[in-house]
Amino acid sequence: MIGVTFLALLASGGTRASFGVFIKPIETEFGWDRATVSLAASISAMMYGVGQPLVGYLIDRWGARRVLVLSVLGLGLGAGLTALTPGVMYLYVVYGLLTTLAASGPAVAMASSVVARWFQTNRGLAMGICASGISAGQLVIIPLAMHLNIMFGWRYSFAVLGGLMLVLILPLVFLYMKNSPGDLGLKPFGAEEEGRRTAGDRSGMASSSPAAFPPALAPPAATVPAAGVHHSLASALRNRDYWLVVFTQFVCGFTSLGSVTTHLPAHSIEHGFSPMVVAGAMGLMGGMNFIGTILSGWMTDRVGRRQLLCGIYGFRGLAVVYLMFVHDPMALSLFAIVFGLTYIAATPPTASILVDHFGPGSAASLLSWAFVGHQIGAAIGAYFGGLLHDLTGGYTYSFIASAILALAAAAASLLIRPSPAPHRISNPYPHV
Repeated sequence: MIGVTFLALLASGGTRASFGVFIKPIETEFGWDRATVSLAASISAMMYGVGQPLVGYLIDRWGARRVLVLSVLGLGLGAGLTALTPGVMYLYVVYGLLTTLAASGPAVAMASSVVARWFQTNRGLAMGICASGISAGQLVIIPLAMHLNIMFGWRYSFAVLGGLMLVLILPLVFLYMKNSPGDLGLKPFGAEEEGRRTAGDRSGMASSSPAAFPPALAPPAATVPAAGVHHSLASALRNRDYWLVVFTQFVCGFTSLGSVTTHLPAHSIEHGFSPMVVAGAMGLMGGMNFIGTILSGWMTDRVGRRQLLCGIYGFRGLAVVYLMFVHDPMALSLFAIVFGLTYIAATPPTASILVDHFGPGSAASLLSWAFVGHQIGAAIGAYFGGLLHDLTGGYTYSFIASAILALAAAAASLLIRPSPAPHRISNPYPHV
């Protein structure tokens, strides 16, 4: 399940992240300004965020398999139809709305749901591996898209990406994706180990003297939501910690997908870098995303979630400051390494914070809504960058805003209250 989810996120994340490669070719063909083309990325980011709660809703009722099959099918067809773009409104509707809505399936909400169903232990690591598929997509697909764009044009590149989705990814999802371990007569990974550990904990509690556990040191039962309780969005919105998570997600979207991923190719080419050097840097960034996300998942299971999240956003802000002084390929590669390590690394600790505070039964839904904030940030960052480029002739002010927001998110991460004890549950979605 991890492998199938990883590949689906690889194809979807790589296809979406490659749009920055096409900005200048589309400008050249149609004579549009940067803000006009950037608006397609902005609409796409918004639609991607709006689609996440819908995906979470459909997963709870249809199961992950059906949602993922339909999403991959729609994404492949949408990418192919984007290759036929005759004008700006077609680009906004077909790529910005329809294709991106399909791309909302193979995304963080899907990964969170798969991990919650299939893993009792090591959820942080499993989430890191799944989310790293987005990074791996950048490593593989952005250089491929750039090469195809240089050799054959941006339309051919879009057509090939759509074809690969339909020919390679769709059959794997259709054949191997399952909704839950019960479909194969299995239990979630680590369920038996956790069951024995819980039984041992209860036995130790029963045999210990009351003096061994002073009431003042015992965590209040009310601080840990029951595993079967589902917290609504309305109740989460009354929680300060949830708003802090939403803010960090807004910043994550603005700084990663919105400001940097969308505009780094055009920014670098305008500063004298060749397209293939830029593609190599984007691919390197994707490779470091892959490493950073898995490392973040591993660290999420072992260190404080808040401190890890603070470090991720802090280093991201410093990396964006450094980008404004990059003028040679080695420096660009160094930026790609540092920024790439932080790109999607926020996902495992963020998902774990939500699980710990609100329970596994609510995590996928609440993460989906928090991801709306992420995509609002991405939409603003994408359009804001293009607009400022048209007004000032560069991206300096856009990158300054990104750096300030990243450092603010680092501070906000530490304001989230410490997580209560992790939840233990064998199947948070028994009705699927």
